[in-house]
Amino acid sequence: MVAVAFSSIVSAQESPNTGAYFEAGVMYARYEETNGWFTSAVPIARVGYSVNEWLAIEAMIGSSIVDTSFYAGTTLVNARFDYLSSVGGKFSVPISSSAQAYARLGMASGGVSADTAYGSAWARSISPSYGVGLQFDLNSTQYISVDYTSFYNKDGVSMSGASATYGIRF
Repeated sequence: MVAVAFSSIVSAQESPNTGAYFEAGVMYARYEETNGWFTSAVPIARVGYSVNEWLAIEAMIGSSIVDTSFYAGTTLVNARFDYLSSVGGKFSVPISSSAQAYARLGMASGGVSADTAYGSAWARSISPSYGVGLQFDLNSTQYISVDYTSFYNKDGVSMSGASATYGIRF
């Protein structure tokens, strides 16, 4: 009887924004270093769990589907984001009954590669990550979100991106 009463109290206090969620979308990602930069559209997927209306724990992964081609001088370069991934916390603040602003803080890992007629190169690393965004509820289980995240920024090299996602709460 105590267990039933406790579960009823917990269920009554639960916000509609708590529980598991899944997001899918696209990121306009940018890799930059002192010798140049490239951008690519990167499909992303994010899974998370909202502990309460202010805090969620989440993980994200993405990868280029097609190479970005450009010329460095007269050399054709094909570059890609092999992967972008992150884990961390999402801290939200309501700005209206159907919208919230949020900040992300966590750790990210990324890998890029490039090929030319003369050979190939790649780089992979881990770094603290941070970001900000806005989320707009479509109804109690669906929402859209836009954000900007810095995945890597060390030693003159950075990976960042702006994304738009569609999310579903379970």
